[in-house]
Amino acid sequence: MSPSQLLDASLARISQVEEAVNAIPTVCAARARDTLADLADHEKKHGNEPVWLGGLPIGIKDLTQVASVPVAFATDNLPPSMFHPISHAVARRDEMTGETIAPAQKLSREEALRCASWGGAFLTGQEDQLGTLEPGKRADLVILNDDFMSVSESAISGLHSDVTIVDGRVVFDRGLEGLNFGTEVESIE
Repeated sequence: MSPSQLLDASLARISQVEEAVNAIPTVCAARARDTLADLADHEKKHGNEPVWLGGLPIGIKDLTQVASVPVAFATDNLPPSMFHPISHAVARRDEMTGETIAPAQKLSREEALRCASWGGAFLTGQEDQLGTLEPGKRADLVILNDDFMSVSESAISGLHSDVTIVDGRVVFDRGLEGLNFGTEVESIE
């Protein structure tokens, strides 16, 4: 299956199911090859493409930029952190070999952050309340332990929240001076 056939098949399936994609950016080349082999076996046995594409890594950059499909990141990592899928989308490194996979599909840090924030809000129908910092929306944000925009790609997955603010209230504080649980922060309006 060529990359353009993969994109066409992905878009056809997405249009049948929903308007947004909930993605766990998988960058293990061996897993991708196995999934492609399963697709080829299905086509050989049944004479048609399967309607499922489960486990097949989709070119997120193609989906977001070429097809304008909203993408929301997800994770099943423990402890849960959106920085794992963000790291995978930005670095595009095979987990086993360290080789960069499909470098043209790398997302910028800004694009990956949008998938993790606005994309999730869009997927749940809450983009009018969540996902971006603007007047009139809930003030949900984090203060990280390091600068997301400048840490090395390999350090992205290790980022964590020092302070978490939900609805304008501090709900988690790793110990930064001057902020306490329940402290209301100034409005951005």
